[in-house]
Amino acid sequence: MGYRKGPDGEPEIVPEEADYVRLIFDLYISGYGYRKIASYLTARNIPTPSMAQRERELSRGRVTRKRVAPSWSDAMVKELLDNDFYIGTLRLKK
Repeated sequence: MGYRKGPDGEPEIVPEEADYVRLIFDLYISGYGYRKIASYLTARNIPTPSMAQRERELSRGRVTRKRVAPSWSDAMVKELLDNDFYIGTLRLKK
C-alpha cells in the first residue's frame, strides 16, 4: 500500500495511499494500538490494502476476482507497521 510498480519496474509512490500509511504510523506513534487504528480507519472509510490494489487494477483495465477486505483488521495494521519497506529498506527479488 502506498506504492505501485512504475513503468521501469521501480517502486512509485501513490500520493493518496502514502497519506494513509503516514496516518497509520502517526497514530501508532501517538499511542494507538493495532485494533484502535483499525477501528479508526474503518470508521473513516479509508480503503484497505486489498481495496486500493483492486482500484489500481481496475484503473488499468484489469478484471480481478481477488477477495477484497471490506474493513481494516488489527492484523492488517500490524503487517503494515512491521513491513520494513516503509522505513526505507529495499530488498531485491522479493
